[in-house]
Amino acid sequence: MLITAGAIATVSLAFPHTQTGTTATQTETTTTVQAEELGAWSPAPGYPFPANDLSCVTDDGYIFCVGGYDGTTPTSGQGDINRTYYARLTPSGIGAWTSTTDYPVGIQDETCLADSGYIYCIGGYVSSPNGHDTNASYYAPLSQNGVGSWRETTSFPISRTPDCVISSGYIYCVDVLVQGNASSIWSLPPYQSVGYYAPIGADGVGNWSATNGYPQFYVQGCVSADGRIFCFGNPVNTCTDLCPPSPSYAYYAGLSSEGIGSWTRTTDLPTDGSAVYVLAGSYLYYLSVPAYFTGISSDGLLSWGTTTNYPESGSPAQCVSSSGYVYCTGGYNNDSYYSQVGGANPTALNLENPPPFQYVEFLGPAWSPAGDCSVSSPTTGFSGSPCSTYNIDDATIFDCGGLASGSGGCRLEVTSPSPTYDYNITLWYPDTYLPPGPSETNCAYETTGYNTPLYAWCISIGQGELIVSMDAGF
Repeated sequence: MLITAGAIATVSLAFPHTQTGTTATQTETTTTVQAEELGAWSPAPGYPFPANDLSCVTDDGYIFCVGGYDGTTPTSGQGDINRTYYARLTPSGIGAWTSTTDYPVGIQDETCLADSGYIYCIGGYVSSPNGHDTNASYYAPLSQNGVGSWRETTSFPISRTPDCVISSGYIYCVDVLVQGNASSIWSLPPYQSVGYYAPIGADGVGNWSATNGYPQFYVQGCVSADGRIFCFGNPVNTCTDLCPPSPSYAYYAGLSSEGIGSWTRTTDLPTDGSAVYVLAGSYLYYLSVPAYFTGISSDGLLSWGTTTNYPESGSPAQCVSSSGYVYCTGGYNNDSYYSQVGGANPTALNLENPPPFQYVEFLGPAWSPAGDCSVSSPTTGFSGSPCSTYNIDDATIFDCGGLASGSGGCRLEVTSPSPTYDYNITLWYPDTYLPPGPSETNCAYETTGYNTPLYAWCISIGQGELIVSMDAGF
């Protein structure tokens, strides 16, 4: 839906998009697709059980997944799974899942990586008996027939669930070691950021050596590319109430036979990201709501943008990339999907410099013929209001033209053409006409049914066009 500035706009819900004067109609959003955005997601065979906290790798056109937590198991400390499955990956999706050699123990949150025909799994969490982190490590050969026999190898120096990458015959891991009487990783200092690395090969993992740890308090995910490690995390957070939006600090460092080099700050992920990261070529994807992506250059990470949303409201359990496609599986619904890297998706809307909210909601139409969002009739004593949607592509687009950069800013007034479904809204961008609101907002809107304006972010998407987004705190 595209709404223009100036006089009151009449909102209809017809297809396709047309615009004459100040009359606007709803349409699928079209933008120029960047080379490495994700195409539309397509369904694939679901994972054999509702798995969370499993670990998956790819090798020679196959996906191999290990362990995880079975969300259907009653809370009794017995949810860890030692089952292992694999499937063929093709441009047509994920093939049938086939069971293969079980992992030696029930495990979740382990870190598994593949290199030169072998899978290496480090650490993890074992919930039974007496839930605890483990430092046990195992490896096994991979083939088109599945996973071979697992063998125990050199244990990780600490019992943790580290974030690890592989590069040039070495494995590199970072984590945070809580000290003293701290009860959890979320406790305040004392804590110690640690790093370890070891050679890997057909004989397993070699001896571990200490190296530079991640420079922040909490590591949320790491990937490796071009002989470097890229990690995301957060500093110590002492905020307890009304906390401002927090990005994920991004750093990278060189990798060598001498360990992890010095860390350099690069472009932060604009959300407090603890979802799933996947690397495809020289592009990195973060699959949350919304989904983000960025390019990798010699100077670190490029600016972040948004790309095609994952089909479900949450993030998948695990994602891998292979031959120009991203494949995701697992989660409480055990669904699987795949998407072509750089594939055309004319309905996708890309945001440059998106807002720093962990879970972003976008202002969408208050009513549609599909009935996916409805409001009450004013004749019954209830007033309508705009809807919020997690899908960027469902957002209403407001067109300020050149007014947004003018001294008076942009004021948009929208009324619904229907006497039954009330969608009356006034938007200010910037919000100079309204009383001061939260410092992290830059626009505001008022609508039927609310006595005071609602504060939000207005995000530019092009020539005077913007969308309104909010986080859960608004």
